[in-house]
Amino acid sequence: MESLVGMIAASGVVVNDSLVLLDYMKEHHDPKKPIAELICEACTSRFRPIFLAFLTNFAGFLPALLETSPQAQFLVPMTLSLSAGLLLGMTASLILTPVCYAILGD
Repeated sequence: MESLVGMIAASGVVVNDSLVLLDYMKEHHDPKKPIAELICEACTSRFRPIFLAFLTNFAGFLPALLETSPQAQFLVPMTLSLSAGLLLGMTASLILTPVCYAILGD
């Protein structure tokens, strides 16, 4: 059950990362510019905020992930699924979101 809560929490951060990327693409969309160039520009420009969101969350969860006391062992599955979800979500935000944008832009 705790892992499920971690996955739900990670999905919120991943949606936020994707919205940051999509907002940048929508603001800088120019019909004269190719979509591939827009996507490269958006990913390079928004990589730092997306990566820092992952890194700060992961650094915050690291103490709970490495906790060895029996009282805090029930938090480890939630923290592990949240950390793994953030890592996969960051990758998905930077790869799948631009691919879907390119497919829908055609």
